Amino acid sequence: MHRRKDIYGDDADEFRPDRWETLRVSWEYLPFSGGPRICIGQQFAITTMLALAARFWQTFEAIESRDDRPMLYKVSATTSLMNGCLVGLTAA
Repeated sequence: MHRRKDIYGDDADEFRPDRWETLRVSWEYLPFSGGPRICIGQQFAITTMLALAARFWQTFEAIESRDDRPMLYKVSATTSLMNGCLVGLTAA
């Protein structure tokens, strides 16, 4: 659903964050569902990821790509890199 060309346009598979600047999102993005049957773990998941991100940036000053290969994506229920991604971390 998150790559539907009728919702996001012909370039739905391209990374274009500017598309979200004017888009009014309602039910198009459904990782936790919504309404009366919304996932009860939504707030826990979001809070956990925010805490993880905060701790990550307290521990590391910089993150950089160490991979010269082009990024090839595997698209299924989730999107991942086919060959992984080599990164370098600089301690804070």
